[in-house]
Amino acid sequence: MPFFLEGEPYHYSSSITGLFGLIGVAGAAGAPFIGRLADRIAPKKIVGILLVLTLIAYGFFGLAGFTIWSLIAGVIILDLGVQGSQVSNQTRIYALEPAARSRINTVFMVSTFTGGAIGSTLGSFAWQHWGWSGVCMMGGMLIVAAICIWIVYRVIEKRVLYAGGA
Repeated sequence: MPFFLEGEPYHYSSSITGLFGLIGVAGAAGAPFIGRLADRIAPKKIVGILLVLTLIAYGFFGLAGFTIWSLIAGVIILDLGVQGSQVSNQTRIYALEPAARSRINTVFMVSTFTGGAIGSTLGSFAWQHWGWSGVCMMGGMLIVAAICIWIVYRVIEKRVLYAGGA
């Protein structure tokens, strides 16, 4: 996003571009709400909803990203979706084995940062070759892949539960 905001059509300075990071605080502020929701509703269901919310953010970026308000809405929605997914996933993994919490968290965080590095690399590649539209498409495709994995996991989980209950 910084490259996009510093170029056409905005021509914002680095200082103004950096302020977009503060906009994300509004989305991150929703993480405690998601945490409380995850205590009442199965976190794996919430993750699916938040993945769709994240995809909607990329829709704001790609389809309407040439208005400042759609970018602001996209940043808030993206941060809410990503932060909420992280909180929900941590709720799930911490319930696995309380005695192994630090080891599980290590694997979770290494996976999170590895995914972030891969996403940043793909985003940079997309920017270089296709500009802002390419970045939005790449981000959207990665979220669609995550939604597909979530759906496949849910289907397998239901089949295993059904087979085990028969």
